[in-house]
Amino acid sequence: MGIDFIERSKKTINAGYDRRRYDLAREGLFTQHPECARYAGRIKLRPGRRVEVGEDVLIEERDGRFFASRGMDVIGDFRNPPPALRAAVRDYGGAMPGWVESVMELSGAAEIVPCP
Repeated sequence: MGIDFIERSKKTINAGYDRRRYDLAREGLFTQHPECARYAGRIKLRPGRRVEVGEDVLIEERDGRFFASRGMDVIGDFRNPPPALRAAVRDYGGAMPGWVESVMELSGAAEIVPCP
């Protein structure tokens, strides 16, 4: 019973470990990426500027003002950024990458999530 049982169940235990390792590596519905912050700030888009969901932007602070840019083009300004966003940008050296989480066409605003 003892040794025979261990030898027979060894394969299924190893298969269970492999299955769990595969589940850890695969993204699922509740997978969270700790490197991406879960707070967002709303920008007011400048006239003539458009953004799309998932687009990469740069969040910058200059002279106490926070704004989002794409390349050399400023696309919008943060009117009242959350304190966590302010601290993250300042800790990151005044400029931090981010991405567009949502776009509000009617109000001309967008939600930007920082992601260092």
